[in-house]
Amino acid sequence: MAKKFDEYNRGRMQGLDMAYRLLRDAGEKKAAELIAAEIVKRGKMPVKLPITSKEIDVGLEQIKWCMYESYMCQTLMVLHDLFGFGKKRCLDFIHRWNLKVDCMSSGLVNWADYVATIKEELDIDVPTACMKEEGLL
Repeated sequence: MAKKFDEYNRGRMQGLDMAYRLLRDAGEKKAAELIAAEIVKRGKMPVKLPITSKEIDVGLEQIKWCMYESYMCQTLMVLHDLFGFGKKRCLDFIHRWNLKVDCMSSGLVNWADYVATIKEELDIDVPTACMKEEGLL
């Protein structure tokens, strides 16, 4: 089964490569760039999936939202249990968290800025292996 799946993915990548070359040679620069981006994206994925890039992006958004909710829940419990945060302070935290997310989303800051600030002001080395692997740093 795994061998058949590997053959399928190899064929799919060969098809994408052929589509890229055909579009590039025909002068369809924009379409060729889209195919090239798809090839690069699929080459970075640790798991080869027989779905489109758009479907992957939709799934990733759902995963990100679930991670946000899970992280928020766990963080609020730690703030409450360890530091005695009540409703007002927890809501202040949520507001500040969302502000930081908005700053990053709008391009005012990036992960490297946050990592550097945490190191400089708190002398804490934030784990960054995943961020580096994903090209976020």
